[in-house]
Amino acid sequence: MSELSLSVTETDGRTVITVSGDLDIRWAERLTALAAERVPDGASAIIDLTDLAFLDSAGLGTLLNLWKRLQRGGGDLVLAGAGRHNARALWLTGLADRLPRADSLQAALDAGRPAPGTGRSAADG
Repeated sequence: MSELSLSVTETDGRTVITVSGDLDIRWAERLTALAAERVPDGASAIIDLTDLAFLDSAGLGTLLNLWKRLQRGGGDLVLAGAGRHNARALWLTGLADRLPRADSLQAALDAGRPAPGTGRSAADG
């Protein structure tokens, strides 16, 4: 188990939160607090999970709640780099098919707003 590390940047009008380490019950509140502070309702955000080591149900709940909050305000959230190897809980719960994903941070930035669960832009069809 590794400690959670978070960093925030602004790229192309979107807040990018990079997550490294374990997003689990011990650390999920840190992401919740950071997102509440740095990502206003209705904003566009990317959570870069490329360096995520482990995701449990508490971390998954944090991501889901952030997605719902942004959606309610007309914004969006994309999970970048969330693969079966590091974010297995997404697939076990079926949320990988519902939450917008991109294969990498660069793909998320390049594609704009991806269609749910596809890792592709909605414009790609």
